[in-house]
Amino acid sequence: MLPFIRQCIRTSWQQNLLPCRHFSHPVVSEYVPTCPPVDPDQVEQLQVFVSCSRHLFIMTGAGISTESGIPDYRSEGVGLYSRTERRPIEHAVFVRSEAARRRYWARNFVGWPQFSSHQPNEAHKALSTWEKAGRLHWLVTQNVDALHTKAGQQRMSELHGCTHRVICLSCKTVIPRSELQERFMLLNPSWNEQSHGVAPDGDVFLTDEQVANFNVPACERCDGILKPQVTFFGDTVRPDLVFSLYDHLDQSDAILIIGSSLQVAEKCRKLGALSAHYVVSDMANLTSAQHVIQVTNEKLGGLDYLILNHVGGSGSFGTFQGDMDVVKSSMTVNFLSYVQLTSSALHALKESHGSIVVMSSMSGRVGAPFTTSYCAAKFALEGFYSSLRREFSIWKNNVSVTVAVLGYIDTENAVKKVGDKLTMKPSPKEDCAKQVVKAAILRQPEVFYPFWSIKPVMLVKDWAPILIGNLLDRFYIVENLK
Repeated sequence: MLPFIRQCIRTSWQQNLLPCRHFSHPVVSEYVPTCPPVDPDQVEQLQVFVSCSRHLFIMTGAGISTESGIPDYRSEGVGLYSRTERRPIEHAVFVRSEAARRRYWARNFVGWPQFSSHQPNEAHKALSTWEKAGRLHWLVTQNVDALHTKAGQQRMSELHGCTHRVICLSCKTVIPRSELQERFMLLNPSWNEQSHGVAPDGDVFLTDEQVANFNVPACERCDGILKPQVTFFGDTVRPDLVFSLYDHLDQSDAILIIGSSLQVAEKCRKLGALSAHYVVSDMANLTSAQHVIQVTNEKLGGLDYLILNHVGGSGSFGTFQGDMDVVKSSMTVNFLSYVQLTSSALHALKESHGSIVVMSSMSGRVGAPFTTSYCAAKFALEGFYSSLRREFSIWKNNVSVTVAVLGYIDTENAVKKVGDKLTMKPSPKEDCAKQVVKAAILRQPEVFYPFWSIKPVMLVKDWAPILIGNLLDRFYIVENLK
């Protein structure tokens, strides 16, 4: 995938590139975390690392802006979380509560003159210079302070948006934050409050009494709610932005991370989550399936995604012998348990406007020999969830249903069961997972994988079913089925 072995270095810019005395704002010393003297060996290591890269991908966090006078979140003694119990506003609170919006904008109004005056420090300027020299393939920043833009960075994405832009939540009109500041001043000519403290997003600290009489303007075009064009806590990053960054990562040969603790990303790189809860359950027992959702809600306090991807039941890959117990077992595990899980999770999914992701199969669209009971369950899944999706749409429940129509994937279970019975090569499970996750995030109704092996068959099967059947039958090694 990459022309070089991908490398990842975590570095504190203050430690590895610049002495801590290089300040670009009069209050910088208040928010710069303590750091040891510059280590020449580390500087040399970084120089070698960057020099060996032809397509460098850089990610920056709040730590890169501390020398510009903007505090980070987690640094001991100087970060926001160390100095105060206050936390950034959550998206749902901002949208639902007029009082919360008044409090947010009042504090933001007071803090804006100072926050918007911050200038890029030597680190921002160096990265801009690297881009001009052709050293940098792409930069993504978690920061919302616009300092990379001020430094002249162009090949970049602002992962969490930028406080220098304001968006209407209704008509999506975007205006400069400076324009909104002028409207604040017109609506609050005699409002003059002093703040104490500042946050990484420009927020300052005011009491409830101070903000009680603050007036907040609405969108001039549609009278809608105005919000900074940033991703608040509890909100999600735009899916199209996420997948564009995947593309840039695929084109890179090295990753340099600056000024971020990466508390989440470090664990994600290990293919894990911040926490994991396991519920042992037998999907042949529908009461047990219901218990899974109950425990999940208790542990997590809700549900955003219900991913149905278990398979089982008695019987194996082979000729149907008329055994009804095999059929019942397969239908219970591969269909009815899916429905039971969905039914139990439905309330939580409606509350969260969540998503149901159903792993189906090409065998749910085209009847395949030697898997009669399995095909029956998959056809049932297709009918149930396509119908459920339409019901959700009619009643505007805002719960999405994504059905993944998969071919032969190189999972351990699949290869073990049919590897010696099919001539076709399995498709990689990693890429399959990526495509399914992408479809789920984008709330697509269907995803086909591998696309060019399955989608053409779906288009032709109704016009030439016998031809499609004969072509598919050629993939079976019949002598291994006896």
